[in-house]
Amino acid sequence: MKIAFINDSSQRLGVQYLGVQHISAVLKESGHQPRLFLDPQLFNDSHCSIKALSAKFDYKKEIIDQLKEYRPGLIGFSVVTDFYRRACDLAEEIKKEIDVPIIFGGVHPSLVPERVIKNDFVDIVCVGEGEYPMLELAESLDKGRLDYKIRNLWFKKDGKIIKNELRPLIADLDKLPFPDQELYHEWKKCLKKSYYIGTSRGCPNACSYCLHSYFHKLYRDKGVYVRRRSVRNVTDELVLAKRIYGVRQVFFTDDCFGMDRTWLGEFSREYREKVGVPFACIMQPRDVTADTVSKLKHSGCCLVFLGIQSWDREIRETMLDRWTKDSEMEEAIHLLKEAGIEVVVDNLIGLPGQDNERLLVSNLRYTRLRPNRIFFFQLRYYPGTTIVDKALEKGMISADFHEKILNGEDEGGVCVKGLFSKKDPERAGFDKIKMFLFSMDVLPGRLIDFIAKKRLYRFWPSFIDTSIFMLFRTLFSRDLDSRIRFEEAVFKYTYFMRKKISGLFRRRNRRAV
Repeated sequence: MKIAFINDSSQRLGVQYLGVQHISAVLKESGHQPRLFLDPQLFNDSHCSIKALSAKFDYKKEIIDQLKEYRPGLIGFSVVTDFYRRACDLAEEIKKEIDVPIIFGGVHPSLVPERVIKNDFVDIVCVGEGEYPMLELAESLDKGRLDYKIRNLWFKKDGKIIKNELRPLIADLDKLPFPDQELYHEWKKCLKKSYYIGTSRGCPNACSYCLHSYFHKLYRDKGVYVRRRSVRNVTDELVLAKRIYGVRQVFFTDDCFGMDRTWLGEFSREYREKVGVPFACIMQPRDVTADTVSKLKHSGCCLVFLGIQSWDREIRETMLDRWTKDSEMEEAIHLLKEAGIEVVVDNLIGLPGQDNERLLVSNLRYTRLRPNRIFFFQLRYYPGTTIVDKALEKGMISADFHEKILNGEDEGGVCVKGLFSKKDPERAGFDKIKMFLFSMDVLPGRLIDFIAKKRLYRFWPSFIDTSIFMLFRTLFSRDLDSRIRFEEAVFKYTYFMRKKISGLFRRRNRRAV
């Protein structure tokens, strides 16, 4: 059976949807034919947002034409909340022209399945892990007898919604086939530059703003939430990828890489011996110790993404449910830099209860810590997460804004899109401070202190679109992550713009004939 997967590429082309790749691998083992269709969202992504050009280079028509040619028996969308509205628009257009069942799975449908299933263009919703539910669905469709009892799946039948129970979590990740890299065969050039792999599923933490705060509750009594692949299973995949694609660096997508010290010790030895290419990973500051840094350095780690989120202790603990100490975060940055490992720190802005002054002052410590790159992300409220409940309880978000959150319409966080109007001076001040913060890792520490003390950030050019500014920041940054981001963005834009333009010429020629 032919199965079409549709995903966005709004963040980074190289960051494949590992969940879809695992589903595709399971389907292929049983003889099915999955194929991926990417929506590149040109000029409407995290690198560049220009509405006029986005409309000109919209890719819906091309995707629909490709689907008609492929003629799948099932169309699947793996949907994160950020892509949900766009996915709905595309699925609605597909449904008008192609009479094929459409299933929505992934993060957002798992958060609010009751809302997603109500869309006329959505026939089935997958809640939670999708490997074996998708296989059972494909098998039943192939036999011409749709099975409405498949666990994890919600169906529409005779005007009613069938809500099947959630199956237990996959306990042994080693039993899954390696993720299907051939799904991305058209973009192998990116795979040769960097290879993305997960060694675990789940996270031991339940930070209020994070999806795990919801999934911990969803999967209660459904098995061990945090599961890890064996070191041998991970290195076997990477040895194979290195042989086939000539991988030059590896990105581990785990939320808390290195949280298991015993696993990390074995990994350090095996990875260095069998794989031996530089890698990057994501870590929690409290997991960064002299011992773990030594193991990371020995195995070939060159970059760590460190989740700081906020230096405001009160907000960090009361609103974010993060109990890491300031001293632990500072020590983590110091240890990594001392070992010669690049440090990229993630921070959240627009947090409930965080006024402009607190936002600025709490981040001035970067003038002395000096990580290689500082990212500031606007808080986005995800349905069902604990921070939504807290903000509602404290009256920080309205019922109307909560509806937008549930419908995937929170485009930038309450502090920008919800509470402040465009003319509100607090909004203008926030925008200026935000642009100043985005500049902190390229300005000398003393200059940052001077600008902050004299409040010169008031004259920062807040009229410049943030995404355009970040594009130039990425262009002129020399850390590994920035170089990879830039290479992937260039490849994506040149590849899809060329396909878009050639498609326009083909359609024009057909009309002329």
